[in-house]
Amino acid sequence: MTGIAVGQMGLSLDTFLGLTPQQFELAYEKFIERIEADDIQAERRARLVAFRTVCPPEGKTLSVYDFWYIKGDELMKQAAKPKPSKRNRFEELNKKWQ
Repeated sequence: MTGIAVGQMGLSLDTFLGLTPQQFELAYEKFIERIEADDIQAERRARLVAFRTVCPPEGKTLSVYDFWYIKGDELMKQAAKPKPSKRNRFEELNKKWQ
């Protein structure tokens, strides 16, 4: 455990020895979450490079999410959905009121 705390997490020996087991557990959980997030970001970058190589923008028939599934893509898809155009919404409302 000392090797992980000092060698991998970057804690000083005094800091590690001053932590309670619960405090170390929380710090270790956050450390693992950061490592996983970094891995996911690296995988997303690799996916984009591979996607652009196989499906250039002009011939694109797949989305990047269809090409390679990565944990957390559901949230990214929701964030990437195009928002309705304000101009189109204005036209719809204008037709209703005429």
